[in-house]
Amino acid sequence: MLYQWLRFAPLALVLAGCRGGLSTGQVGELGKGSFSYKCVANADPVCRESLAVEPYSVAAFFGLDGQLPAAVATGARFDLGYYGAVYDGLERLELTLTPATSQLVSSKGGYQAARAGAYAFLARSPSGVTADFVHVEVVDPAALELWARGQRIDGKLQLKRNESVDVGVLALGQGGTPLAGGAVWSWSLAGPQVAKIQPLANSKNGGTTADDEITLVAGSSQGTAKLGAKLGAISQTVDIEVTP
Repeated sequence: MLYQWLRFAPLALVLAGCRGGLSTGQVGELGKGSFSYKCVANADPVCRESLAVEPYSVAAFFGLDGQLPAAVATGARFDLGYYGAVYDGLERLELTLTPATSQLVSSKGGYQAARAGAYAFLARSPSGVTADFVHVEVVDPAALELWARGQRIDGKLQLKRNESVDVGVLALGQGGTPLAGGAVWSWSLAGPQVAKIQPLANSKNGGTTADDEITLVAGSSQGTAKLGAKLGAISQTVDIEVTP
């Protein structure tokens, strides 16, 4: 496992107020403040815009209400926040959140790790004082699941004619651990005569090709189709059946 080692400035740092006053999240590894998870992509299963994936069904892995998830998918975008007032003597330090390494983590539009590993994120002052830090585990996706109506699609999704349903993707690590983060996948549909793909009504980026959920709309004819999602070298396909 890849760990990013840190070097801390030798200053006495104290937390302003009690721990109970911190915003919801996960207390840092130095106990000086609280780190929280934030979504930056429509497709992040932690903060779904639709009810395709029901986060509370996998809450043990996603750490809802700002808690850090068990792991984030490699290449998926996410963001963190930090809450806590830290002082050096009488001076309150203005802290910013930065990754411990710039080689493997990009902060454009949030954070994105190109390789699996455990990455440290630092709450630092402009002078380089590290007040607190937290590690985020990044895991290579091993499988995908397609979800609709808050449940995993097990092989087949049935629709009535002219019915529509939102569909989302959940990336899994080895052993089936659900992974957080907004990954970039592509959608495919074989059998467009019975159904079609369209973006979510509130989608920010189109939704039909990458980084988003979709709305699957059944046609007026009965029949079958295959809906697929692909993320890198892994993919998942389910059958779509349109009934009267």
